[in-house]
Amino acid sequence: MSSNTRITELEAKVATLTTMMLALAVQTQKPAKEKKEKKAKDPDAPKRPLTAYNLFVREMKTQDPKTDMKELGRMWKQDYPDKSDRTEWNDQAAAAKKVYKAEMEAWSVRTKSN
Repeated sequence: MSSNTRITELEAKVATLTTMMLALAVQTQKPAKEKKEKKAKDPDAPKRPLTAYNLFVREMKTQDPKTDMKELGRMWKQDYPDKSDRTEWNDQAAAAKKVYKAEMEAWSVRTKSN
């Protein structure tokens, strides 16, 4: 076989393989997902309450503002491993949650009446 015919054969095979790969790519593509529209947030709606961990972080940051979040996470897990060790922040979070629920009920009644 001459080198020109061999090159022609290889080019034909490459073209065939390329078309086959393109066909497979088209078949395996997932359909584009439709984007959901975001709901407009009511600026008058009450803000969600802080969790016990957020209250802990806020308190620790007031004591030492240079403490990084990684260290605070370690402190939360190791220094206060049980819920009984975290009662101070859990109680504050529970109280904030009660206030939030009451505000949400009042807000929902106000918005439904409008």
